[in-house]
Amino acid sequence: YYDNKKDNNNLTNLLLKVSDGYCMYCKKRLDSNGELEYNIEHSIEKFNGSEKSFLRNCKFNLSIVCSKCNQKFKTKMIQSIKIDDFDYEICKNKVCSSPCKEIINVQNLYFQKNYIILQPLGRINEKSKNRYEIEYDIIGEIFRESSLYNYSNDESSFILEHIARFGLNRNRFNDYFSDVAVEILEEILDNLNYERIFQKILYKKRDNKIEELFINFLKNNCKDIKSLEKMCRFIIILSYF
Repeated sequence: YYDNKKDNNNLTNLLLKVSDGYCMYCKKRLDSNGELEYNIEHSIEKFNGSEKSFLRNCKFNLSIVCSKCNQKFKTKMIQSIKIDDFDYEICKNKVCSSPCKEIINVQNLYFQKNYIILQPLGRINEKSKNRYEIEYDIIGEIFRESSLYNYSNDESSFILEHIARFGLNRNRFNDYFSDVAVEILEEILDNLNYERIFQKILYKKRDNKIEELFINFLKNNCKDIKSLEKMCRFIIILSYF
Protein backbone atom coordinates (compact mmCIF):
# COMPACT_ATOMS: atom_id res chain seq x y z
CA TYR A 1 0.00 0.00 0.00
CA TYR A 2 2.77 2.46 0.89
CA ASP A 3 5.19 1.31 -1.81
CA ASN A 4 4.16 3.78 -4.47
CA LYS A 5 1.34 5.96 -5.74
CA LYS A 6 0.21 3.36 -8.26
CA ASP A 7 -0.39 0.73 -5.57
CA ASN A 8 -2.18 3.32 -3.47
CA ASN A 9 -4.50 4.28 -6.34
CA ASN A 10 -5.18 0.64 -7.27
CA LEU A 11 -6.23 -0.17 -3.71
CA THR A 12 -8.38 2.94 -3.42
CA ASN A 13 -10.19 2.18 -6.68
CA LEU A 14 -10.76 -1.44 -5.62
CA LEU A 15 -12.19 -0.40 -2.24
CA LEU A 16 -14.45 2.18 -3.91
CA LYS A 17 -15.69 -0.52 -6.27
CA VAL A 18 -16.48 -3.14 -3.64
CA SER A 19 -18.12 -0.56 -1.33
CA ASP A 20 -20.12 0.90 -4.24
CA GLY A 21 -18.78 4.32 -3.26
CA TYR A 22 -20.25 4.27 0.27
CA CYS A 23 -18.57 4.30 3.68
CA MET A 24 -18.01 0.68 4.69
CA TYR A 25 -19.40 1.36 8.17
CA CYS A 26 -22.27 3.87 7.99
CA LYS A 27 -23.10 3.60 4.24
CA LYS A 28 -22.84 7.35 3.65
CA ARG A 29 -21.88 8.26 0.08
CA LEU A 30 -18.22 9.24 -0.19
CA ASP A 31 -18.79 11.41 -3.26
CA SER A 32 -19.84 14.83 -1.98
CA ASN A 33 -20.67 17.49 -4.58
CA GLY A 34 -18.56 15.74 -7.18
CA GLU A 35 -15.52 15.36 -4.92
CA LEU A 36 -14.49 12.19 -3.13
CA GLU A 37 -14.12 12.64 0.61
CA TYR A 38 -12.82 9.50 2.29
CA ASN A 39 -10.20 7.97 4.56
CA ILE A 40 -8.22 4.83 3.89
CA GLU A 41 -8.60 3.37 7.37
CA HIS A 42 -6.61 0.73 9.22
CA SER A 43 -9.21 -1.76 10.41
CA ILE A 44 -7.00 -2.73 13.36
CA GLU A 45 -5.23 0.46 14.37
CA LYS A 46 -1.60 0.35 13.31
CA PHE A 47 -0.39 1.59 16.73
CA ASN A 48 -1.15 -1.90 18.10
CA GLY A 49 2.12 -3.06 16.57
CA SER A 50 5.63 -1.71 16.19
CA GLU A 51 6.86 0.68 13.51
CA LYS A 52 7.50 -2.41 11.39
CA SER A 53 4.11 -3.94 12.07
CA PHE A 54 2.45 -5.63 9.11
CA LEU A 55 -0.78 -3.87 10.17
CA ARG A 56 0.49 -0.72 8.49
CA ASN A 57 0.31 -1.96 4.93
CA CYS A 58 -1.57 -5.28 4.91
CA LYS A 59 -4.23 -4.91 2.22
CA PHE A 60 -6.64 -6.99 4.30
CA ASN A 61 -6.37 -4.42 7.09
CA LEU A 62 -7.41 -1.42 4.99
CA SER A 63 -10.92 -0.18 4.30
CA ILE A 64 -12.50 2.94 2.83
CA VAL A 65 -14.67 4.99 5.16
CA CYS A 66 -15.94 8.48 5.86
CA SER A 67 -13.86 10.70 8.15
CA LYS A 68 -16.54 10.67 10.87
CA CYS A 69 -16.52 6.89 11.23
CA ASN A 70 -12.72 6.76 11.11
CA GLN A 71 -11.88 9.65 13.39
CA LYS A 72 -14.80 9.54 15.83
CA PHE A 73 -16.78 6.30 16.08
CA LYS A 74 -13.88 3.97 15.27
CA THR A 75 -11.64 5.47 17.96
CA LYS A 76 -13.90 5.73 21.01
CA MET A 77 -13.76 3.12 23.77
CA ILE A 78 -11.24 0.98 21.89
CA GLN A 79 -9.17 -1.50 23.83
CA SER A 80 -5.80 -1.79 22.17
CA ILE A 81 -4.09 -5.12 21.72
CA LYS A 82 -0.45 -6.11 21.94
CA ILE A 83 0.87 -8.21 19.12
CA ASP A 84 4.49 -8.23 20.28
CA ASP A 85 4.18 -11.91 21.17
CA PHE A 86 3.41 -12.69 17.55
CA ASP A 87 6.59 -10.95 16.38
CA TYR A 88 4.97 -9.98 13.09
CA GLU A 89 6.75 -7.50 10.87
CA ILE A 90 6.13 -5.96 7.45
CA CYS A 91 4.66 -8.52 5.10
CA LYS A 92 6.81 -9.06 2.03
CA ASN A 93 4.26 -11.20 0.21
CA LYS A 94 2.98 -9.00 -2.63
CA VAL A 95 0.67 -11.53 -4.26
CA CYS A 96 -1.42 -12.98 -1.42
CA SER A 97 -5.05 -13.42 -2.46
CA SER A 98 -6.50 -14.40 0.92
CA PRO A 99 -5.89 -13.39 4.54
CA CYS A 100 -2.89 -15.10 6.13
CA LYS A 101 -2.95 -16.78 9.54
CA GLU A 102 -1.16 -13.78 11.03
CA ILE A 103 -3.90 -11.25 10.24
CA ILE A 104 -6.59 -13.76 11.26
CA ASN A 105 -4.87 -14.36 14.62
CA VAL A 106 -4.62 -10.64 15.32
CA GLN A 107 -8.23 -10.07 14.26
CA ASN A 108 -9.45 -12.77 16.65
CA LEU A 109 -7.50 -11.13 19.47
CA TYR A 110 -9.04 -7.78 18.55
CA PHE A 111 -12.58 -9.21 18.41
CA GLN A 112 -12.21 -10.50 21.96
CA LYS A 113 -11.80 -6.92 23.19
CA ASN A 114 -13.81 -4.80 20.73
CA TYR A 115 -17.26 -5.31 19.28
CA ILE A 116 -16.63 -4.09 15.73
CA ILE A 117 -17.39 -5.90 12.48
CA LEU A 118 -14.08 -4.93 10.90
CA GLN A 119 -14.06 -4.02 7.24
CA PRO A 120 -13.34 -4.95 4.53
CA LEU A 121 -13.26 -8.62 5.60
CA GLY A 122 -16.11 -8.58 8.11
CA ARG A 123 -16.28 -11.35 10.67
CA ILE A 124 -17.28 -15.02 10.67
CA ASN A 125 -17.80 -16.94 13.89
CA GLU A 126 -15.38 -19.86 13.64
CA LYS A 127 -17.67 -22.17 15.62
CA SER A 128 -21.12 -21.42 14.19
CA LYS A 129 -19.82 -20.30 10.76
CA ASN A 130 -22.30 -17.42 10.91
CA ARG A 131 -21.19 -14.26 9.17
CA TYR A 132 -21.85 -11.17 11.26
CA GLU A 133 -24.05 -9.03 9.02
CA ILE A 134 -26.41 -6.09 9.38
CA GLU A 135 -29.58 -5.35 7.47
CA TYR A 136 -31.85 -2.34 7.34
CA ASP A 137 -35.53 -2.82 8.17
CA ILE A 138 -37.40 -0.42 5.86
CA ILE A 139 -40.71 -0.72 7.75
CA GLY A 140 -39.22 -0.34 11.21
CA GLU A 141 -36.63 2.21 10.05
CA ILE A 142 -33.91 0.49 12.03
CA PHE A 143 -30.65 -1.37 11.52
CA ARG A 144 -30.62 -4.85 13.02
CA GLU A 145 -28.81 -8.17 12.78
CA SER A 146 -29.27 -9.98 9.47
CA SER A 147 -32.25 -12.32 9.12
CA LEU A 148 -30.14 -14.67 6.98
CA TYR A 149 -28.60 -16.34 10.03
CA ASN A 150 -29.85 -17.90 13.25
CA TYR A 151 -27.62 -15.95 15.62
CA SER A 152 -26.93 -16.91 19.23
CA ASN A 153 -27.50 -14.31 21.95
CA ASP A 154 -23.76 -13.58 22.09
CA GLU A 155 -23.60 -13.09 18.32
CA SER A 156 -26.63 -10.79 18.35
CA SER A 157 -25.10 -8.77 21.18
CA PHE A 158 -21.86 -8.37 19.20
CA ILE A 159 -23.75 -7.05 16.18
CA LEU A 160 -25.93 -4.70 18.26
CA GLU A 161 -22.80 -3.33 19.96
CA HIS A 162 -21.40 -2.58 16.50
CA ILE A 163 -24.63 -0.82 15.48
CA ALA A 164 -24.56 1.24 18.68
CA ARG A 165 -20.89 2.18 18.29
CA PHE A 166 -21.48 3.80 14.91
CA GLY A 167 -24.80 5.34 15.96
CA LEU A 168 -26.59 3.70 13.04
CA ASN A 169 -29.98 3.95 14.73
CA ARG A 170 -29.41 7.39 16.22
CA ASN A 171 -31.54 9.18 13.62
CA ARG A 172 -34.76 8.17 11.93
CA PHE A 173 -34.68 8.27 8.15
CA ASN A 174 -38.04 9.81 7.26
CA ASP A 175 -36.23 12.66 5.51
CA TYR A 176 -34.55 10.20 3.16
CA PHE A 177 -37.84 8.47 2.46
CA SER A 178 -39.90 11.64 1.98
CA ASP A 179 -37.25 13.18 -0.30
CA VAL A 180 -37.36 10.08 -2.51
CA ALA A 181 -41.18 10.14 -2.46
CA VAL A 182 -41.18 13.77 -3.65
CA GLU A 183 -38.77 12.88 -6.48
CA ILE A 184 -41.01 10.03 -7.61
CA LEU A 185 -44.17 12.16 -7.53
CA GLU A 186 -42.43 14.74 -9.71
CA GLU A 187 -41.53 12.02 -12.23
CA ILE A 188 -45.14 10.76 -12.18
CA LEU A 189 -46.31 14.29 -13.06
CA ASP A 190 -43.98 14.13 -16.07
CA ASN A 191 -45.92 11.05 -17.23
CA LEU A 192 -42.95 8.68 -17.14
CA ASN A 193 -43.82 5.00 -17.13
CA TYR A 194 -43.17 2.79 -14.10
CA GLU A 195 -39.85 1.27 -15.21
CA ARG A 196 -38.51 4.56 -16.52
CA ILE A 197 -39.19 6.30 -13.20
CA PHE A 198 -37.03 3.82 -11.32
CA GLN A 199 -34.33 3.82 -13.97
CA LYS A 200 -34.07 7.58 -13.65
CA ILE A 201 -34.03 7.90 -9.86
CA LEU A 202 -31.71 4.92 -9.35
CA TYR A 203 -29.26 6.47 -11.84
CA LYS A 204 -28.92 9.50 -9.58
CA LYS A 205 -26.24 9.30 -6.90
CA ARG A 206 -27.85 8.89 -3.50
CA ASP A 207 -26.57 10.41 -0.25
CA ASN A 208 -26.94 7.16 1.64
CA LYS A 209 -27.28 3.48 0.82
CA ILE A 210 -30.63 3.49 2.67
CA GLU A 211 -32.13 5.56 -0.14
CA GLU A 212 -31.22 2.87 -2.69
CA LEU A 213 -32.73 0.19 -0.46
CA PHE A 214 -35.91 2.22 -0.11
CA ILE A 215 -36.22 2.86 -3.85
CA ASN A 216 -35.87 -0.86 -4.57
CA PHE A 217 -38.42 -1.59 -1.84
CA LEU A 218 -40.93 0.67 -3.60
CA LYS A 219 -40.17 -0.85 -6.98
CA ASN A 220 -40.68 -4.40 -5.72
CA ASN A 221 -43.84 -3.72 -3.71
CA CYS A 222 -45.88 -1.14 -5.62
CA LYS A 223 -46.02 -2.76 -9.08
CA ASP A 224 -47.85 0.08 -10.89
CA ILE A 225 -48.09 3.88 -11.09
CA LYS A 226 -51.31 4.12 -9.10
CA SER A 227 -50.06 2.18 -6.09
CA LEU A 228 -46.69 3.93 -6.30
CA GLU A 229 -48.33 7.35 -6.16
CA LYS A 230 -50.48 6.36 -3.16
CA MET A 231 -47.46 4.98 -1.31
CA CYS A 232 -45.39 8.12 -1.93
CA ARG A 233 -48.17 10.43 -0.73
CA PHE A 234 -48.62 8.27 2.35
CA ILE A 235 -44.88 8.45 3.10
CA ILE A 236 -44.88 12.23 2.87
CA ILE A 237 -47.81 12.41 5.31
CA LEU A 238 -46.02 10.08 7.74
CA SER A 239 -42.90 12.26 7.64
CA TYR A 240 -44.81 15.00 9.47
CA PHE A 241 -45.37 12.79 12.51
